[in-house]
Amino acid sequence: MIIRTVLGDIEANKLKKVSMHEHLILHMFPYLKYKNLNLDRVDAAIQELEEFKEVGGGTIVEVTPFGCGRNINMLKSISQAAKVNIIAATGFLGNGLGSPVPVSYTHLRAHETSLHLVCRLLLE
Repeated sequence: MIIRTVLGDIEANKLKKVSMHEHLILHMFPYLKYKNLNLDRVDAAIQELEEFKEVGGGTIVEVTPFGCGRNINMLKSISQAAKVNIIAATGFLGNGLGSPVPVSYTHLRAHETSLHLVCRLLLE
């Protein structure tokens, strides 16, 4: 099985331990009123991934959507520096206000309730 990362395709056996829901770069302002909720330090992201790697981690799924700071070039730099695979997920979700809000499918699945899971499985 081939896995697509920000640095290119890899074999599934190269994943090692996977963290399925991470935000390395995230800009929530102006969606939230607190500017200090942004994650925008590449050096901090690299350090955290290096610590993840030290305990056997090899891959993260980065679920920050387009429009909230997702930056593939930054993710590539972080992946190269930390030597950890990064899978970037994408997608859109309607926000009920008439316009779609970008959000990743993996992010949606991470917050899925048991009721939603049953409905999704029945539909699939």
